[in-house]
Amino acid sequence: MNKSDGVEEAIKKLIEHFGGQQAAARALKVSQPTISNLLRGIHGASATLALRAERVGGGLVRAEDLCPKLAELFEVADQQGIPEFREAS
Repeated sequence: MNKSDGVEEAIKKLIEHFGGQQAAARALKVSQPTISNLLRGIHGASATLALRAERVGGGLVRAEDLCPKLAELFEVADQQGIPEFREAS
């Protein structure tokens, strides 16, 4: 599975959880075309959107699944001994 497959799967989970693209968009405070573009791989999720999705979705998806660059950031924080960094997000 490549990074875009993980993003697509995470978006699909959110769409199903909230009951459709429009409902997911409302819950995440974005437009429906943004959800569609994420689903189709047109663009990736920002760190802000990814963190919001994790929080609003109750942990259904991980922020780093929507924004793979966050995984790198969390890994660096762990390596530098900042374990609470992940929890603070």
